[in-house]
Amino acid sequence: MKKYALLLALALAAGAAAAQTAPKLDIYGKVQMWEESYKLGTANSYTKLTNDSSRIGFKLADDIGDGLTAGFQLETGVSMDAPAATTLGDRISILSLSLKDVGTLGVGRHKHSAQVLLDDFAIWPTSYAWQADTTHSAQGVRIQNAMFFKTAPVAGFTARYEFANAEAANTNNVQSAGLNYEHGPFSAGVAYYNNADSTSTTNSVGAKYKFGSGFTISGIYSDDKVSSVSTTASTIGVSQTFGKATVLASYGKINTGDTASAVGVSYAMNKALTFHARAGFIDATTDITQYGVGAQYNF
Repeated sequence: MKKYALLLALALAAGAAAAQTAPKLDIYGKVQMWEESYKLGTANSYTKLTNDSSRIGFKLADDIGDGLTAGFQLETGVSMDAPAATTLGDRISILSLSLKDVGTLGVGRHKHSAQVLLDDFAIWPTSYAWQADTTHSAQGVRIQNAMFFKTAPVAGFTARYEFANAEAANTNNVQSAGLNYEHGPFSAGVAYYNNADSTSTTNSVGAKYKFGSGFTISGIYSDDKVSSVSTTASTIGVSQTFGKATVLASYGKINTGDTASAVGVSYAMNKALTFHARAGFIDATTDITQYGVGAQYNF
C-alpha cells in the first residue's frame, strides 16, 4: 500500500512540475467603435461608424530554463465596422528570446521606438481624435523584416534598438532607438528614427508626470523629416481622474502653423468596458472636425 501511495505522490509531483513549466498561451484583444459626426474642409458634415484599432492577439511564453524565456506574439487588426480580408499578424508578428535581468531580442514585425514614444507620452489612451500622429510623424508606425532589442530596467532606465533589414543590395537598413526613464510618478523618454536613405527621420522627446490628486500632464517635442520635408512639432496634454471618470484635453502645433486639439471624457464601468465621448479639431490646409461617442471592450 505504501508503494502505491509513493507512486501516486510521484505522479502528482511530476504532473504539477509539468503544469508549472508548460507554455502559457494568452488570447487577448480589444473592440472599440465610435459613432461620429465628421466634417472635412468645406464639405457638409456626415455621420459614420468608425472602427478604432480593434484587434485580436495571441501571446505565448515558455520558460526554457537558465533564466531564458522563449515566446511569440501574433496580433491582427479587425475592421469591426466593415469586416474585410486582413493579413494575419499585420500589427505584430514576432518571435522573441528573453534573458532575465538582461533583456529581450525579437525578430519580425512590431512598432519602432519613435512610435512607442508617441504611445507612451500622448495623453489619449485610444487613437480616436488622438492628434499626436497629426502633429508628430509616426514614420510608418511599424517596421518588419526587423530585429528588436529591449533591455531590462536598470536604475529606472530602459533602452531599445531596432533595425529593419533592407533586403536589397546597396540599401541601408532602417534604424530606430529609444531610451526611457521612470521614477515614481515621473517618466521621460527620447527616440530616434532614420529610414534607409535619411529622407525621413525623427528625433523626439517626451515626458509625463502623474500627481497624487489624479492629475496628469504630458508633453512631446519632435524634429521630423518626411520625404525630405522638415518640420518641428510640440504637443501638451492633461487629464484629471474623478473616480471612474477621466477628463482629457490636448493641444499640438507644427511650425508650419497647423494645429490639432481635442477634448474628451471617459467612464470606466470596470476593467473591461469603457465609454468615451470626444471632440477633435485639426486646423490645417484642410480642416477636420470630429464629434464622437464610443465604447471600448478589452478581453
